[in-house]
Amino acid sequence: MADTVGVREEIEFTNDATGEDYVFTLAPNKIARQRRFMTEWSKMYALNPDDPDMDKIYDIYVNCVGISLEPQFRKLVDSDLKSFTANGSLTASFKELIENCFDIPTAKRVIEVCGNLQLDFDPKLMEALTAESQE
Repeated sequence: MADTVGVREEIEFTNDATGEDYVFTLAPNKIARQRRFMTEWSKMYALNPDDPDMDKIYDIYVNCVGISLEPQFRKLVDSDLKSFTANGSLTASFKELIENCFDIPTAKRVIEVCGNLQLDFDPKLMEALTAESQE
């Protein structure tokens, strides 16, 4: 019996701070991890779609990517869970690592595959993200 039903794909990315290259396999989140993911993602609905706050959107993206890929990062750096989460939230150092590794299109793909979300649902949000990433 299959462990995962759905999309599985590899992504390649580079940590801009260290120059190290990584390859991770994306797969849908398990239910426990998806609950944490959706709690974070639900903050997106509180944002004003006519005037999105890009810093808040980026924070949500970073947190969702971190929640989804936390197990793979832990294996990669051979560290314990405490260096990635504190009081149920991602640590500042883990967020910084994610920000150094992922651009917006790659973060979107992680969210789409791991969180099983389609992100092209809001044209205004997509316009804002595209314009911001091109600056």
